[in-house]
Amino acid sequence: MHYHVLKTAVFAAIVFSVLASCNTTSGSAIVLPIETYINQASEGVQYNYTFKIKDSAIDVRWSIENAPSWLTIGAVTGELKGTPPIGFTKTETIEFTVSAKSVNNVKNRGSVNVNLTILNTANPEDTGTATNDYFSNSVVSCDVDNDGDLDLIIADYMAANRVWLNDGLANFTDSGQALGNSATNRLAAGDLNADGFVDFVEVCDQQQPTNVWFNDKTGKFTNIILPGITNSVNVLLADVEADGDLDIIESNDGPNRIFLNDGSGNFSDSGQRLGMQKSDSVAAGDIDSDGDIDIVFGNGVNAPNTVWLNDGTGIFADTGQRLGNRITGGSALADIDGDGDLDYLTGSFDGANLVWINDGTGVFYDSGQRLGNSATASINIIDIEGDGDIDIVTANYLDQPNNIWLNDGSGKFSNAGKPMGIESSTFVAFGDYDNDDDFDIAFSNGNMYTNTPQTVKIYENR
Repeated sequence: MHYHVLKTAVFAAIVFSVLASCNTTSGSAIVLPIETYINQASEGVQYNYTFKIKDSAIDVRWSIENAPSWLTIGAVTGELKGTPPIGFTKTETIEFTVSAKSVNNVKNRGSVNVNLTILNTANPEDTGTATNDYFSNSVVSCDVDNDGDLDLIIADYMAANRVWLNDGLANFTDSGQALGNSATNRLAAGDLNADGFVDFVEVCDQQQPTNVWFNDKTGKFTNIILPGITNSVNVLLADVEADGDLDIIESNDGPNRIFLNDGSGNFSDSGQRLGMQKSDSVAAGDIDSDGDIDIVFGNGVNAPNTVWLNDGTGIFADTGQRLGNRITGGSALADIDGDGDLDYLTGSFDGANLVWINDGTGVFYDSGQRLGNSATASINIIDIEGDGDIDIVTANYLDQPNNIWLNDGSGKFSNAGKPMGIESSTFVAFGDYDNDDDFDIAFSNGNMYTNTPQTVKIYENR
């Protein structure tokens, strides 16, 4: 069975392309060159773009012909605006003309023919389906067979986990492996035994143990089971004791645990029990700038997030900070304001997402920003625009569209107006799946409340 990637553009819901630079008029008229370029917008979101004459000193009046009724242009301002309606069942293209005419000499005019391509981002066009059988709770991007492209490991809550192999062009094939059957919540991937191949960790609900799956160097996996039974919600890999290997940090419905790696993939329980709340997410990084990995646990109902500092040997102490009082479905640490320390981003399942600023010593304060109001199950961070700062992508649950939040460079975020899908998304991952030198976005989906199976969707960067 093949997984044909959903080729829905993340960044180009509407694309303008100039078909003809300018159309001249007869006689001694002067052609007015109109400045234009490829631009983008999103279905269901108001769009604005202002056309200009290259000679800004000329006073002109603007008009459009053969445009849809929802698209208008300001006669004086040249501002093209409108909201593409939601409900397209497939990609559609329309053509219209934008014209400018000089106020002082009506013979002086110019026009451009514009193609308007509308992609149905509110209801993406699925070019094929394939995923796990029931409820995909997580997806990780990694090169499991060392062939130079990114494959997918998909966690399933109600069936076995699956490995999908990439042919290098973002066409995915089910490897046929059915790994476990243990109510999987989250996955984390990395080289756990220093053999140069990607392994992964699976944490599970319903009193199921944590599994470590080792790669046999051909992309086939076998597991070992870690001791102890918990209801694990999330997992992260990090070198907490600074010995050069990846350790396991579990966030649990109950005390959180750390398993230490001996460097060969043999794990031992550190004996630490960090907190007593249900922790839905975990983020790790050096938040107090002392050279070791610290942890922030994002907690559940009526349980503020907690900050734990590393003493340099992998032993953690609660700082006493209590951040917010929301269900933190996803979280990340990143320097969002360019001041050299790690700030804390939280995706809330029961309210707006929050931004916490680090004062440089590992103490966080609420920035006051409230980003959206969706049931966010996961967040991830990347420089989407290539402008040198960290942006946010949210995976939203309860059949709500996923969103991109753009950083202005100072740590202030605004919605990019590019909603993706209306599934119940559970996790978001990045990767250059089609090897075209830019990143794409993958969402795992599935609504456990309604027992609705949904496919993993990949959005291609155009």
